[in-house]
Amino acid sequence: MRRGLIFLLVHLALRAAPALAGDFDTKHIFGFTEGTDINAPDEREAEFVTTAHVLKRGGGRYRAVEQQATAEGALTQALGYELTVHGAAVDARGVTGLDALRRVEFSGLSAEPKFVVLARETAPFGLAFSIEPEWSRIDATSGRRAQGFSAGMRLMADAALGERLYAGANLIYEPEWRREAGAPLAKGALFGATGGLTWRFADRLALGGEVEGYAATESLGLAAPVGTAVYVGPTFFVRLASNLFCAGAWSVQVAGRPAAGRLDDYNGAEFSRHKARLTVSVAF
Repeated sequence: MRRGLIFLLVHLALRAAPALAGDFDTKHIFGFTEGTDINAPDEREAEFVTTAHVLKRGGGRYRAVEQQATAEGALTQALGYELTVHGAAVDARGVTGLDALRRVEFSGLSAEPKFVVLARETAPFGLAFSIEPEWSRIDATSGRRAQGFSAGMRLMADAALGERLYAGANLIYEPEWRREAGAPLAKGALFGATGGLTWRFADRLALGGEVEGYAATESLGLAAPVGTAVYVGPTFFVRLASNLFCAGAWSVQVAGRPAAGRLDDYNGAEFSRHKARLTVSVAF
């Protein structure tokens, strides 16, 4: 079934009539690594992003899915924006440091302005910065009810290496404040560095791979470390029509460990054994 779906997507991408004009939009071609491109000021998109985390250290059953519905556009050629509604579904059983529960709920709202510092069309490489303030009412990792606020910051760079090869890299800092019922305010941070390469096989199809490294702390800086994780995996991008594309990534944890004596907190961080993302976007 999966193989047949992949063949169908490739067939549609390669056979669909006429090839797209213009440059290749890099925002979604690197998987979990984000490219610097934004919409044109007169273009709007509706994006649906599904991100899944599966399995944790220490055994047990763990599945967490975050669903995002996003309205995306741009105010100028250098300033894009996203407005997002979040939903979370968590199923955990027998996982060290997490409650046994099954929950599906609306989980929060976020907004993300994105500033293009250097545009790839006029510079040797693209450079952009974004900040994403998010209010949450459900912890998307544990499934517990908790009032939270985060402000994820991302520095993005990408470049075309010839006519068909693209490279992208991100630096990530995400501070978070969270309070569960009857508990004191907790704070933490996620640090990340990611990079990807993508080969454009055709005007409508790209395949690639990426590497991601993350570290979690129970402070807003590097103090009180919780653990680290390194992921690798493949990515794909298929444009099915001039206003419709599908992109995805699958990453496997190949390295990483909890800080000494911190297995509970490490499992509470967003460090699953596997993670996957599927993005479907419609422009109008």
